[in-house]
Amino acid sequence: MGRFRIVRFINSGGMGEVYEAWDSELGERVALKTIRPEIASFPPVIERFKQEVRQARGVSHVNVCRVYEMFSHVQDSGDHVWFLTMELLAGRTLSEYLSQHAPMSAKQALNVIEQMVSGLAAAHEHGVVHGDFKSSNVMLVDGPAGKTRVVVTDFGLSFKGLAGRGTRSEQCKVGTPRYMAPEQLEGKEVGFAADQYALGVVICEMLTGVCPLPTGASFDRSQDLAWAHIVNARWEQVVRRCLQVRPEDRFPNIRDITSVLTRGRRRGIPWAMAAAVLSSIALFVALESGQSGEFVEAAAQLTPDTDLTSRPSLARDGRIIAYSSDRAESGNLDIWVQHLPVGTPTRLTTDPAEDVDPNIAPDGSAVVFRSERAGGGIYIIDIGGGRERLLAPDGRNPRFSPDGRSVAYWVGDNDSTIASGKVFLLSLANRVSTRLLSDFTDARYPVWSSDGSHILFSGCRALNQPLPGCSEWWVATRDGKTINDTGTLALLRKHNIQLVDLIGGWYGDKVLFSGRQQSTTSLWEVTIPLRSLRATGIPRPITSGEPRAVAPCLANSGSIAFERLTSALHVWRIEHSSDPGKALASKLTHDPTFDVSPDISSNGQWLVFARGYQGHRDLWVRNMISGKEALFYAAPGDKLSPIIDNSGTVVVLETREKEVPSLFIMVRDQFTRTLGARCSNPTGWFDETHSVFCRQGVPSVIALVNVDTAKVTTVLEKANQSLSEATWSPRSQYLLFTASPDGVSKRIFAVLFPKSERQPKGQWIPLTPKAEFNDRPRWSGDGKTVFYLSRRDGFSCVWGQHFDSQSGRAIGVPFAVMHFHDPRFSPHVVLDRAFNLSVAGDSVYLNIGEINTSVWVGRLRQPSLLSALRDFR
Repeated sequence: MGRFRIVRFINSGGMGEVYEAWDSELGERVALKTIRPEIASFPPVIERFKQEVRQARGVSHVNVCRVYEMFSHVQDSGDHVWFLTMELLAGRTLSEYLSQHAPMSAKQALNVIEQMVSGLAAAHEHGVVHGDFKSSNVMLVDGPAGKTRVVVTDFGLSFKGLAGRGTRSEQCKVGTPRYMAPEQLEGKEVGFAADQYALGVVICEMLTGVCPLPTGASFDRSQDLAWAHIVNARWEQVVRRCLQVRPEDRFPNIRDITSVLTRGRRRGIPWAMAAAVLSSIALFVALESGQSGEFVEAAAQLTPDTDLTSRPSLARDGRIIAYSSDRAESGNLDIWVQHLPVGTPTRLTTDPAEDVDPNIAPDGSAVVFRSERAGGGIYIIDIGGGRERLLAPDGRNPRFSPDGRSVAYWVGDNDSTIASGKVFLLSLANRVSTRLLSDFTDARYPVWSSDGSHILFSGCRALNQPLPGCSEWWVATRDGKTINDTGTLALLRKHNIQLVDLIGGWYGDKVLFSGRQQSTTSLWEVTIPLRSLRATGIPRPITSGEPRAVAPCLANSGSIAFERLTSALHVWRIEHSSDPGKALASKLTHDPTFDVSPDISSNGQWLVFARGYQGHRDLWVRNMISGKEALFYAAPGDKLSPIIDNSGTVVVLETREKEVPSLFIMVRDQFTRTLGARCSNPTGWFDETHSVFCRQGVPSVIALVNVDTAKVTTVLEKANQSLSEATWSPRSQYLLFTASPDGVSKRIFAVLFPKSERQPKGQWIPLTPKAEFNDRPRWSGDGKTVFYLSRRDGFSCVWGQHFDSQSGRAIGVPFAVMHFHDPRFSPHVVLDRAFNLSVAGDSVYLNIGEINTSVWVGRLRQPSLLSALRDFR
């Protein structure tokens, strides 16, 4: 069947058969679903399958089976075989599981129900009614660490529904009768509530092993009391409401089901935290001295794994928490607040752009946050209601002062290797922002001391020193006039601790942060006394390392909230990128560790990348013809930004010793030689493999390094502009690069750079607008198209721009190669220093992050810290 090779038969149903198949173009296994010939002869059926593809592709969610595409294949007989391809799920259906293990316990059932609700809610939020929800259309897939992923499948009977209204059609009568709602059986208007009814039937089936029977002509199943004694009153209440005959008598929203079922669980967990001294459930790591005493205890999950929830912020008394979450719309991050211990989450923002990094006012009255709408900036919204208001265009990581009257924030490039950060203090009384620390080359990530007298930040004061090697944590008085070097990062390096996130918070004499030691990422504390403002003692972990804990915040009560993160980082390829209608993405690497900084040789045969974790990565090369991967170079330390030649034997890369970059050239099985410490971030070859483009200095200029002599020559520079990302096309003889005046915007330029002259000739040609942030420009193999990463729509997506080298100008308008609007799967979640985009022919190679996050709440047992915090109430 063309590009597909059938591997095995899986199952058959009323509409057709399902097979496991090998997709030779994607290079992976897929599920292939056919339509029976006798059914496919009717055009309405084909249209129905096309509808399934369109609707299911619009629902991107971890609990919904991904549908790829629809095809037709002409057999030797001349007959058409219609089929669609979808995600291949390794597991068994819920129906198959129940046939052997029913009834399920309430605890076991709840985990499955939460995920089924999450998947159906995602479909409803895209206006899609499933129409044939049942236990055989739910897959149980084994996941990592023994967790089960629940996936809703088979949207073949789905149709569009409107909130508060239904759809009347013959299609609505099609389904599986014993799961169908009364209005669907009678051919009446059908809406989202029909799926809720079917879910109620499935819940009964899970708890009893049988479906409830309808009684009377009204199809009322809620009166079947055969199952009622098996579940408690709360479960019975939920099931009875799902099975109400009239749709309007069911829950207003399908998510209400899990809210009711978990109400008791969530009521119990926080009070267990309040009584943590008596609790036997504790999560802790012993101190390096071997003595117990300081650790997070009674840690409990506040938000479900089915949502992407991050960056918690606690009010001073610990009774209100704010966080960013996509719980209402999968992939759309908004700001939420929740009263602790048992409050219902409240959505504060609804903008389609990402709303992230909330910080709640000390009294819990308002939230400041970063939004990517309208180019990005800091907004504020009152918890009691009202609309969000812009406070600071371009601002990042806002933090309320302890008195709630000011907000500290910074602006600049998120890439910590580019000197662009500037710290500001905003007065909420007059909305005036004042820049602090103007003599710093780079300053970012400000946090307040508990009494509001000082601000801790990450900064570099030295001129012409590369970042982040010159960065350190500094403390400034509120007016910025007195500044002290804390020596914290030097202390962390001494103990082999890699900082992996922002500064968590400064509480009394303790600073909380997330750090990696060896292969474990945990929450840590380090002591910075206000009397000396110098880091002292030994940094101490306060959580264990699996899964990774980041973004800690602390309340005066001792409540601590943090984010738990699971992630993957692999190299992907987007083929046919010059034609957006044909662009196709496929995963190339599958290692459980992180694959970063991919670069493809210009002939497309060799892919080089670094594999491992921050602080220790090895260099690997993949032969794109055979698909085999081989270790190229292994040694302690970071290895970033490798570029590889067409023979697959020569690599130039950046290494870092104490965060100071150096360039090296490596020839397989022959030698490794330094090219000096004056350059960083090698981005491309020039004159075959005789020279390499890199960046140098602060603000950065573009330099050319001769790989034989290590001579460095500046080829492009401009006052008060950071230049970077130079790549040259031997076909067009044009050089691409980026220029940023402030770290807020980044513009792509092209300039003629003849090989014979080894220097730019003529004017810089702008290829992107002045106010946008665009990065990693790369030439297509024929020099006629520029591919790059852009945030023009508020997300990190791959775009293209056609270019005419004869006239030296862009042709037409930019076009989207591939969008990445789901924060679970995006280049945006990759650290800038670990990300790269590379091109061979018209195929784009890049590394994409896949993440899942949840918020946890616990209690920090640390009497000295808590007593210090109470002094600042």
